[in-house]
Amino acid sequence: PSELYATPEVEALSLSWPPVPGASGYHLYYSTQPLVPLSSSAFLEPSSSPVRLEELGGAETFYLSLSSLNSTGESSRSIEISATTLLASPLGLSVESGFGSVSLSWNPVPGAEGYEIHYFESSASEIIQTLTSFSSTLLLTGLADGA
Repeated sequence: PSELYATPEVEALSLSWPPVPGASGYHLYYSTQPLVPLSSSAFLEPSSSPVRLEELGGAETFYLSLSSLNSTGESSRSIEISATTLLASPLGLSVESGFGSVSLSWNPVPGAEGYEIHYFESSASEIIQTLTSFSSTLLLTGLADGA
C-alpha cells in the first residue's frame, strides 16, 4: 500500500489504507520504537480496512507500516508513520465544599502527567480560570461563600 493513515483514539489507534488490487491480505508492522522490526507484525484480512488497535495505553507513540500479500509474496512496506494515542478522561470526580473553598479529587489516569481544571460560575458561560494540577486532587480557595 502506498498510504497508511492513523487516527488517534483513547488508548487506541484507528488505521485505514486504500485497498491494493489482488491483495489476499496485509501485514501490519507496529512498535513503540521507530524502524519497526519485521518480527513485529500482525496478519490482516483483505477487507479489514479500517482496523482498530486497542488496549495500547494512553499517550504512547506508535510507529506503523503496512505491506500487502498475494500468491507471489509480500510487497515492500509502506512509508513508516507515527501516531500517539490519547489519554482517557479522569473518572470518579468527588467534590467537597467548605467555607469559601471546594476540594476536588478524581481517579488518576495512567500515563497522565497533569490535569487541567476549568471552572466557572453557574450563571456565567465563560471559564473564569483554568488551573493545572500534577496530582489527582485540587483545593480551590478564596471563593465566595456558597460558590
